[in-house]
Amino acid sequence: MIPLALNSVAAATGAVAPRMEAAGERAWMIGVIFVLIVVVGVLVNLGLAVVLWKRPQRWPARERLFLRRAWPVRQAAGVLLWLLAWYAAAIFLKPVWDALSGPETLWVLLHSFLFNAVGLWLVGRSLARHGLTWRAAFDWARRAWPARFGTGVLYYLAAMPFIWFYSLVYQAGLRAGGYHTEWQDMAVAFAGESSVFIRILLFILAVGLAPLFEEVIFRGILLPLIARRWGTATAVVAVSALFAVVHFHLPSVVPLFVIAVAFSLGYLYSGSLLVPVAMHALFNGVNLVLLALLR
Repeated sequence: MIPLALNSVAAATGAVAPRMEAAGERAWMIGVIFVLIVVVGVLVNLGLAVVLWKRPQRWPARERLFLRRAWPVRQAAGVLLWLLAWYAAAIFLKPVWDALSGPETLWVLLHSFLFNAVGLWLVGRSLARHGLTWRAAFDWARRAWPARFGTGVLYYLAAMPFIWFYSLVYQAGLRAGGYHTEWQDMAVAFAGESSVFIRILLFILAVGLAPLFEEVIFRGILLPLIARRWGTATAVVAVSALFAVVHFHLPSVVPLFVIAVAFSLGYLYSGSLLVPVAMHALFNGVNLVLLALLR
């Protein structure tokens, strides 16, 4: 869920597995909730198909508006290089943290929070230096927030049937190949944490700060930048693949690629980055709520 966070799944899975087994009787509830989400998603897709058939979208106009927001290469590179430097520093600091016997959950929380917060600060600083506002760069008009969030909910539901289908196919392929699937580091940290306060902080991070940061970087900066040079379709595929890979979690690669494509399409069709931010927050939030039901 939160990319660029160091994986610790193998170390923590042992502590979580007994809880998962003990919560097996609640698995049916999660299954019912997920099936309901997928069914509603199918209905939403049918409704969107009817709307698009009656009112065809002016794709060239939407694409031109989207491409006008592309950052200059030098400006984007400045932000991304600083983020890479920060991430490289975290790689070297992680062994030191382990040597000091620092709690794994606290590392995930601190590293993810600082990385996302510093990233957003760098973006804001870069925008200010070039005389731009968040509203101009990403269409973040405050009065439109409720409507954008509603659109994000619809697009999230519309994406879920596709995520469900490709996830099943992908997981079946992994199992057929003898691959043992494990949870992501954030999922392990959330499920294995006994402190309610820490779990609340992890939840806020996963549904608030992380979606905001990730969408700004991937859809707000990289997507239009690559689209201007190599075309929109290529940009959607490339950015979605990068988004899936940087999670460093093989069992989630295909589902994350599919949801990343949905995030990109949500931005392209709505014209506002708030829509994929809302989709992303829902995706993370629903996953964590279902995970909490297993406790």
